Amino acid sequence: MINIIICEDEKCYRDQVKEMLVKMAFSLDIEIQTECYCSAEEMLAAYENREKSYELMIFDIEMPGCDGLQAGKIIREQYQYDGQLVYLTSHAELMQDSFEIGTNQYLVKPIEYKEFEAKLRPIIKKIIDNDKRITVELVAGGLQIIPMKDITTIQAKSQGRKGGVIIQTTRELIEAFGKMADFENMLEKRKFFRIHKQTIINLDKITQFDGVEATTVDQQRYKVSRNKKRELKDLLLRNF
Repeated sequence: MINIIICEDEKCYRDQVKEMLVKMAFSLDIEIQTECYCSAEEMLAAYENREKSYELMIFDIEMPGCDGLQAGKIIREQYQYDGQLVYLTSHAELMQDSFEIGTNQYLVKPIEYKEFEAKLRPIIKKIIDNDKRITVELVAGGLQIIPMKDITTIQAKSQGRKGGVIIQTTRELIEAFGKMADFENMLEKRKFFRIHKQTIINLDKITQFDGVEATTVDQQRYKVSRNKKRELKDLLLRNF
């Protein structure tokens, strides 16, 4: 299930975007759930009390009161939203300002389905890809299923013959059994990279690499081994 927010003050465009999403979901054989809001204020109030995560948000830029750009900045900075963000606009020149917020894509009104599908299909496929999960054995007992997209880093921590790790996710720290090499094999190599013998990092969670340390979305800094620096730089450039 992919949860999507649509925030657009014009009903005709809200309905159109929803219909296009449903059509694309049918063609991809996936389930989606959409929530529609006619103002950024209404959307932000609902998001503050959210009970689930949203993989995709589609905002109109030009709305009365709090516009889509302001809403996107609040979502990114105040709520640390790192999901997919798509903008709608009647004026393409406004898109320049959205790039600073972290726009994944944009659509110019009036919207044609052919363009909608061309731009949104790769995003939806990326969301599906990011929904992959791993199951870990907890040090405290039991098992836990963790979405790969939620993992920021995995660091080695000795727990005896079973090995051990600390998994930093967007929500919590998890102590689990396992060896770093096993986690390397479980995780997708195009998404995760072992920057140090004791640290595996999610490439999508890196906000800065200064040549010595990698900084993640939670403002933590991790040392990169000398022999890993060039490869990390190449991976980040390729992902960008």
